Amino acid sequence: MKYRAILLIIFCGLIYSACERKGTEPPENNSNPPPEETGLIDSVYPAENAVSVSGPQEARIYFSEITNVNTISSIDFEVSGNPHYVVNIIGRMVQLNFYDGLNYDEQFTVTVGPNIFDTLGVPMDSAYSWSFETVTAPEVESHYPQQGDTGVAISAVVEIRFNREMDPATIDDSTFFIVGGAEGEISYSNNTAYLTPNNLLEYDHLYNVILYKEVKDTAGNRLESDLIWSFTTARYVDSFPPTIVSITPLPGAV
Repeated sequence: MKYRAILLIIFCGLIYSACERKGTEPPENNSNPPPEETGLIDSVYPAENAVSVSGPQEARIYFSEITNVNTISSIDFEVSGNPHYVVNIIGRMVQLNFYDGLNYDEQFTVTVGPNIFDTLGVPMDSAYSWSFETVTAPEVESHYPQQGDTGVAISAVVEIRFNREMDPATIDDSTFFIVGGAEGEISYSNNTAYLTPNNLLEYDHLYNVILYKEVKDTAGNRLESDLIWSFTTARYVDSFPPTIVSITPLPGAV
């Protein structure tokens, strides 16, 4: 009986020691192992093979993981046509900001990598390329007065007609105006912008009209270039016949 009690005490001591050792061991690593493929691209803008892109000011690349910003520079990107751009990094997104936008009616291809790494040091599997197309820019079909017109009425309303529907919010006194203090009210309807001067224009005066390329159509496409032209108003013409104001000597004078 005595020996049985001693054996029971020894057995319980061994179990306690084993449990104590297990509690001091570091926990198993439950973190997921790094994926075999990292640094992959989730999505891009403009989309692959997109058509009718509105002369974009930027291209965006979204990575599946946060990238190591120290491994990203402008040499990791190539855009056909070599437009000027600056690289911005915002979390998982890399943004290419084009200084002057992209040319209209042209196909562009953007190539990314492959020397871009995630925060674990894993590079892209290979370089990635995608393409998209831009559309033609909106155009001015006609305007009144025309370039070089003379004898224009001092009550004239300046008109510009476009080849497609425009965004009226982009046509205001900062993008469409007469140089020289001839301020007026701007309106828009049926693809045509109107500038009605607040006051009559001066006689025999040269006026310049400016329409800046920041004017956009309803899809967000800008004009390809500024439009500047001039016209001259009519000379003053005295259409009243002369009248006698006074005579000397007066009739019947002696």
